[in-house]
Parts: sequence; structure tokens; C-alpha cells
Amino acid sequence: MQGAKLQIAHHKTEVLLVSNCKAVQRVEITVGENVIASKRVLKYLGVILDDRLSFNSHVDYACEKAAKAINAIARIIPNNSGPSSSKRRVLASVSSSILRYGGPTWDATLKTKKNQRKLNICVIAGMIPIVITLAEDTECYMRRDTTGVRTLVRTESMAKWQQEWDAAENGSMEKSTSI
Repeated sequence: MQGAKLQIAHHKTEVLLVSNCKAVQRVEITVGENVIASKRVLKYLGVILDDRLSFNSHVDYACEKAAKAINAIARIIPNNSGPSSSKRRVLASVSSSILRYGGPTWDATLKTKKNQRKLNICVIAGMIPIVITLAEDTECYMRRDTTGVRTLVRTESMAKWQQEWDAAENGSMEKSTSI
């Protein structure tokens, strides 16, 4: 850094040692006159990183942040006889945006049922499940050079959602109703 005539803010510097060893490993580095101990979790560009890169902490953080935002917005929207469809769309848009942020980075965590349940609880009924939406975002990112990929992947997502709906044992008054 000094060779490039750049300075860093020593007091803002953090260290995360990523390891898949069973024992938690720690390291200390010296930056300027500061000794910095490694952390187990840190926030970088709005995504919570942990020392195992499991992103479980990020799922918890995103769900909590989405719930707080929805509650704050719901308190300022007048509620006469329940939320209208336009109000639900606003709440859905806010929660979806928060939950989807950085999705292609941490989509591997969606393989666990625990995280899928956490994320799906955080959505409003009538929305495509956020787990499917996150997988869609990742697929679009991976195929970003393909023309019309968003439309193609959305069609695949809707088909997957319909399959899950048809296979579900609860949540539907009448099984023959499609999405």
C-alpha cells in the first residue's frame, strides 16, 4: 500500500480467517501500529461473511432486516380493513429487495432446509417463494450473457413453483387450484 502511496484507515481494518478446519482458528496481524485480531463474522458490502463461508449469519441478518423494514412501513401505512393489494405489493417489494441483495454470492446456503424455512417465512403470501427467486437471480447472473435470460428463467421458476405447490400437503383449500 505504501509503495502505491495509498493509506488505509487502521481503525477500520478487520480480519476474517476463512477455514474449514474443525477448530476455530485465530490470527493477529499488525497494521501500522494496530494489532488486529481475526473475527468470526464481519460485514462487507452489506453481506455478512463468516469464517466458514456458510452465510448462515447473513440469512439471519437479512431476515431480521426485512422484518424490521416491513414493520416500519406497515406502521406508517394506514390500515383500514386490512392491507390492500397495492400495500402488499409495496411490502413484498421491500422484503424481496432486502432478502435478494447479494443473492448470487451466498446462494449456496439455500441448500439447507433451515435457511430455506427462515427465508420463506419472511415473505408475504402470494409471492413466489424467495428461495426460488434467489435461485433465479443466481441463474440469471451465471447466464448473464444470454439474451432474454430473465424471461426464460422466470418461466422455469414459475414451473418449479407450480410443482412445489402441487406436491404440497398443506396451504391450499382446494388442491386443483393452480397458481
